[in-house]
Amino acid sequence: MANQDLKKGLSVVMPVYNEAGVVKLVVESLLEVLDGLNQPVELIVVDDGSTDGTKEVLDVFSGRINVFRHLVNRGYGAALKTGIRKAHYPLVAITDADGTYPNEKLPRLLDAMEAYDMVVGARTGGKVHAPFIGVQPSGCSNRLQAIWRTRRSRISTQGFECFAKIL
Repeated sequence: MANQDLKKGLSVVMPVYNEAGVVKLVVESLLEVLDGLNQPVELIVVDDGSTDGTKEVLDVFSGRINVFRHLVNRGYGAALKTGIRKAHYPLVAITDADGTYPNEKLPRLLDAMEAYDMVVGARTGGKVHAPFIGVQPSGCSNRLQAIWRTRRSRISTQGFECFAKIL
């Protein structure tokens, strides 16, 4: 992409549902990563109707993160859509609130955006049991995968990704 948008800013979208036990640590570590980036950033957390105290945990970060709430659980896809629509910057990264993605590797995704319109981080290693073949993508991701397959590039649906927002 010879991405001229790289330095204009990054919006990180994090859907969350009933993650009161871990979301504080995940947000703290992600804010540390974002503070180290040399560009404007925002962290958008979409609380998808949590009922376990997640709201109160997120309230601690008032002023540092942007929180949007669904009154009832609408699902992961709806939370992503809400977050992406609220994003102020042309680059959007998606991560999860359960601590399973290596958010410290976000700068590597951003480095790869110098050459690509979309970069997806896949879980790897001996303990990972999510094979690439057999993953059932949906909606836009399905169409994007079809495009990338025709270009002989590998794309995954693991969820830790960065892409240019079409404004």
